[in-house]
Amino acid sequence: MKNRATIIPMILSVIALTLYFGYRNIYLENKSSENNFNSVKLMSDFELNDIEGNRISISNWAGQDLIINFWATWCAPCLREIPLLKEYQLQNDSAQVIGIAVDRLEPVKNFINDIGFNYPILIGQSEAIGVAKMLGIDVFALPLTFFITKEGMITETHIGELLPEDLKSGLEKMHYSREASNLN
Repeated sequence: MKNRATIIPMILSVIALTLYFGYRNIYLENKSSENNFNSVKLMSDFELNDIEGNRISISNWAGQDLIINFWATWCAPCLREIPLLKEYQLQNDSAQVIGIAVDRLEPVKNFINDIGFNYPILIGQSEAIGVAKMLGIDVFALPLTFFITKEGMITETHIGELLPEDLKSGLEKMHYSREASNLN
């Protein structure tokens, strides 16, 4: 009886540890493959209107690293990150920032006139959401930023307000991805 009372907790402990480490390994494997999938996803061509109503293709910036930022005039975190993106574009030419306003034309025009932008702004509502889905987003949220190498590889997707450390991390992943692809 005494042995049985000792053996049962030991067996249950072994089962619990096996389940824990099994789950942990599967979780880490899935996380790793999600990151690998994200780093090899290629951007497809798309078109949206600019504020003048002209259809603009993303291929106009072919051969350049891109930071594509989805935003809206009614989105407070979006508005807080715009100065960071403007400052980055002013100080650096290593990547082209492109804003995609998920909004109506008039509020975007007014906003652009009020604060000014030093990077291109494209506009779309459901069409812009379709672009985000094409780039790999299942559930759309704003702000949303993609880091894309000049070879068209999406190396980072950031959902939420872009902070300086997020911008730095996205740019580093873009650079690392390019170096890794040069090894092949």
